[in-house]
Amino acid sequence: MAKVSFQNTIANYKLLYDAQESLFPYTIFRMENNTPFSVLGNITTTTIGIIEEDGATIEYMGTHFGPLCKGFYFSIPGVFEFYGKAILLERTGYNGNLSMGHVHAKNPVSLDSLFSETSLILPRIAGTPTLNYITLTKGQIVELPQSSYIYVSSGEIQLRSPQHHTLLSPQDIHFIHGTELATIEVQSELGKCFLIQAF
Repeated sequence: MAKVSFQNTIANYKLLYDAQESLFPYTIFRMENNTPFSVLGNITTTTIGIIEEDGATIEYMGTHFGPLCKGFYFSIPGVFEFYGKAILLERTGYNGNLSMGHVHAKNPVSLDSLFSETSLILPRIAGTPTLNYITLTKGQIVELPQSSYIYVSSGEIQLRSPQHHTLLSPQDIHFIHGTELATIEVQSELGKCFLIQAF
């Protein structure tokens, strides 16, 4: 039976990256409207999400989660319903664990903190998705792993690589290619970002 996915049935999304033909197939989308929708998958599909606005809700296997505020993250295997705005990574061929939380509950940060990186979703085995949360203060420079996505949650962050020299603002997302050597430097007093890896 063919896999049915939310990108085939829902119109309020924006495709950001399509790697379904790769060794570790996945897609990344942004849900742009506060419109109810269903994500239809199977047991080999897991979705990792980052909530972009307050008021999101999730229905999963008869359980209601929410309202969820900006900064919540989740990992959900299989089928679920969602209302709200979010960045979503849908990984095919991976049956992950149910996980949900808020970054501030795991990562209380002040300007006295020089650098922190918190693992939110850990890889079950090699080649499976991960989600980390990074906090930096002004002027700090950090090298990013290849084949990853940086999603800015707050602050102004300068991305530098041989291919790019880009200022990223909140809700910007950027892909670091497998051959790209990239660093980020915080331009504001404090910068916070998610680091997403599909494999």
